[in-house]
Amino acid sequence: HITASITKPIIHISKEMKKFNCLEASDPSPRFISDIKSGDIQSVHDTFEFLFQMVHLANSAYFSGDLMVAYKSLVNKLSAFKRLNNNKAVGVASNNLGNIMLAMYRTMVKCGDTAFGHLTKQQIISKGTAYFLQAINLGEEIYERFYEIEGWSKNCLAFMQHLSNRYFNRAMFLLTVGEDHETPDLAKEMAFRDLDIAFNMDIEVVDQCVEMGILQSKKERFESIIGRVSGLLELLKLSYTNEWNLEELLDDALTLVKSVANNTSNDLCLALNYAGRMQQLDCHLISYIILTGGSSADAAKIAIRMLVEDEYIISNAYITAIGAMIKYTESISSEDLQFDKAAVKSELFSMRSSVKKEFDEQSHHLQQKSLKKMMSLSFIAVGDDAIDEELSNVSTYECNRGDVTMENF
Repeated sequence: HITASITKPIIHISKEMKKFNCLEASDPSPRFISDIKSGDIQSVHDTFEFLFQMVHLANSAYFSGDLMVAYKSLVNKLSAFKRLNNNKAVGVASNNLGNIMLAMYRTMVKCGDTAFGHLTKQQIISKGTAYFLQAINLGEEIYERFYEIEGWSKNCLAFMQHLSNRYFNRAMFLLTVGEDHETPDLAKEMAFRDLDIAFNMDIEVVDQCVEMGILQSKKERFESIIGRVSGLLELLKLSYTNEWNLEELLDDALTLVKSVANNTSNDLCLALNYAGRMQQLDCHLISYIILTGGSSADAAKIAIRMLVEDEYIISNAYITAIGAMIKYTESISSEDLQFDKAAVKSELFSMRSSVKKEFDEQSHHLQQKSLKKMMSLSFIAVGDDAIDEELSNVSTYECNRGDVTMENF
């Protein structure tokens, strides 16, 4: 009886740890259930659920632009994950902390500051580099174990995609902070290598899914492509050359969207319908045309399509479309426009400003909501710097560029 009273809880905790490690990003809660009446077991359950919720809430804080809240929450939980020897959770938290450092750096640069909160520029670069190194090293270890045990299984390929995302995230970080990095040439060399690894892994995942007869989610594939496109467009803005087949990626995304035009039940159209997916793609096409010195008329034609045909338009797509119309208006004469040029530009600027204001208000509401939830769970005061209104709008934009991947369990 004594042996059973010891071994049963240990076996149960082991099973719950496996459940914790197998959770998907879509799972809202670990939903731990125990038929063993033990205060210690319940305490372990409560700890797991608390940590799980905190990572989800940290991500929520990140996407609402509340970077200091997201940072303070995750950096505390990272220590807990290390004590639990949960390498998967450590990898997830490290990847997300690296992305937070990138968003902090971008916000700081755009605002002309030399620090973000109590973190200096060099501290942000140093921490971000270390977080991504840890995330990738742990990811490589877990991937190798997956492959040794399962070969090219669905789980192995899914984790390979996660690892690819981590390499891409680090590349975006290193190329963004390059000028301020202690060894800029080495950082650039590593970033280019990371990009090559990420794109090779992306191709390998697709090829192996086809070869093994594994049906790949169109939603996941589309979002992966759009993430890569977003990143490459950001690199064009930083004056890096287009060396990674950006046009091919845009074509692949268009093929995917067209393939579900008459199949709205496909997972690609569940969270966002067909029109919304086209808007996502058109938004990137407009940016690509503008960044590569293409015709403002071509960009305006794409913008007009969604502005005229679509009943509802995603905020960032609307803002991009109006921006394309402004550029086109500036490129032609009043005679060609057949309207008063100044009046048209004024109206377009007003329309864009209105949507931006609405977006900022929604983001501020989400920021306050995530902050209250975080504090109710953690009982830790995050400080006034967590909701600095001067940085709020900028940081929200930087956190929603879509070029890096935040992870869940």
